[in-house]
Amino acid sequence: AIKTISPTLAEGKYIGGRITDASGSPVSGVSVTAMFINPETSLSFGVRAANTSADGTYLISGIDPGTYTLMAFSPDYGWSYLGGSRDSLTQIVISSSSPGASGQDISFPRGYAISGNLSTGDGSEGRVCAAAYKSNDSDMGWGDYVTSNCFTAPGPWKLKGLTPGTYRVRFDAQSGNLRSVFLGG
Repeated sequence: AIKTISPTLAEGKYIGGRITDASGSPVSGVSVTAMFINPETSLSFGVRAANTSADGTYLISGIDPGTYTLMAFSPDYGWSYLGGSRDSLTQIVISSSSPGASGQDISFPRGYAISGNLSTGDGSEGRVCAAAYKSNDSDMGWGDYVTSNCFTAPGPWKLKGLTPGTYRVRFDAQSGNLRSVFLGG
């Protein structure tokens, strides 16, 4: 037998705001993710995302009532969070009686970059991916992953969106007879 199911979807809530750089100029193409904060564990996970428009505005819609924070990513500026950092997150509480929250603005700090030139021992061409790890207080491990991108060797490479600090960069060969290398920090 065929059973008919007729659900009624409730109207979702929203979070909106504007993303700017350190000078206050809008940043377009930023991916902004609403992170639901579990009240029992305080762990957060992404539920919905939106990209900023040319004027830096975004609107994440269709979310449930609850407690959220925001995470934003731009290839040129790196990661930023509502409240400034992962360690100082600002929470947004959206009640069932509220339509949502506007004015949730994030400003990216000045972004820094690491760059150079890739070369191969014999001049052959190859695909190389570079990943930046910010060194922590300990010399143990690689550090905290920050960003990555892939490039063609020989040729220039540049990783953007970094904050001040000491970095290690891992270069992984994706093609050709090239060995991976870890430099810095």
